[in-house]
Amino acid sequence: MIHHTAAVLILVCLVASPNATAQSIASETISLRYDEKLVALGFPSPLLRAKVGGQSAWFLVDTGASVHTLASWLVSAAHLSTRETTATVTGSTGTGKPVRAVANQAILLEGGRLLELREAIVVEFPTNFATNKIGGLLSPQLLATGSDASVLDLRVPALRFEPFDSAVTNLNRERPISSAGLHVCLNTQSPFENRLYTAPVTADAIAGTMLVDTGATSTLAAPSSSIADSLKGKASERTKARGVGGNAQVMSKAPGVKLEYGGASSTLAITIGGAVPPCDADGLIGMDALRRCVLVLGESAVAWSCDAQ
Repeated sequence: MIHHTAAVLILVCLVASPNATAQSIASETISLRYDEKLVALGFPSPLLRAKVGGQSAWFLVDTGASVHTLASWLVSAAHLSTRETTATVTGSTGTGKPVRAVANQAILLEGGRLLELREAIVVEFPTNFATNKIGGLLSPQLLATGSDASVLDLRVPALRFEPFDSAVTNLNRERPISSAGLHVCLNTQSPFENRLYTAPVTADAIAGTMLVDTGATSTLAAPSSSIADSLKGKASERTKARGVGGNAQVMSKAPGVKLEYGGASSTLAITIGGAVPPCDADGLIGMDALRRCVLVLGESAVAWSCDAQ
């Protein structure tokens, strides 16, 4: 079985602009799901069930994606028109490929709500995306409009939109929530506005920062990071990872690592390897840790809170 270290970490030269996201989204909560079958196959991300061009599919809700992304199988099945771009897409194993783009595409949610994607890239994902009817990925931070933030509750899971300050205030009534050490990361080389997020972590008492990535199956330390250096002597396992390009890569794995993050701690295995993450991050914090967290993803600020073990 292929283990997806970061099935949907997307690094593109051309990313979605703030106007290339959903239009007129109501403020009510959007229910997401976890699917046991897909979790067992290495897809523990929160899921959105929707239709595109009459084709029903799962979409991964992925904070590590810099642009909304549709799988090529879905684009073909739904007979969507595409255009060529000069952008490239890079998966977690470092393989880059040119991409096409789809414009002004409506995604119909269960219950009749529409998300209008003004632009999305098209990627040739591994064959298990088509086999399991995974139609692509949505970047939740790009779905909020105006001054709203995206509030992604990974415990439930659910997604809603509200002003950043009020979201933090409301969450503080029930749980401590913090923005200390968290940063909004922008690709200043892109002609379009874009956002990713990094957060402080410690792994076996070694401090670092990791990209907050709900598209990553497991937490990963970049090979050149101080976290990876400290864990190499502990690494006793091997695992296969497959990025969006479809090429598998064997990586080492350090079991029994104490990861501290967002007011919580977990003991888990950390994968060592993969491409260097964006935003000068030391790695990716994935769903093995984030499943217990609430994320408030704003345009200029980010906050989180994670349940203690």
